[in-house]
Amino acid sequence: MYANRNPDFKMEFDRFKKLRHTELASGLQVIFDHLRLKPPLDPLQMAIGFASLWCGFPIHGNVDWAEPIENIVQAFFKALLESAEPLVSAEPLESPGSETQNRRTP
Repeated sequence: MYANRNPDFKMEFDRFKKLRHTELASGLQVIFDHLRLKPPLDPLQMAIGFASLWCGFPIHGNVDWAEPIENIVQAFFKALLESAEPLVSAEPLESPGSETQNRRTP
């Protein structure tokens, strides 16, 4: 709210938010790629949504009947994963530490 009234602060805060959203979006993309799923929404938009949910929770979630934020974020993320379509790829995806990755070529 302060950023809406102070243009100098808004510029700095927007830079911080962009960095935070971009990092979170990158992490979300890694998860969807690893699971071979097509994100149902651009990862940057998902990151903005998750950040908004997290930051807004102290205002709207401070009631006795609210679930803990961790449960709510997990439910939202699970819903995003379940709504994603599978990616079609010819090569199998290997998990970190799998046997084929750990083999050394002579």
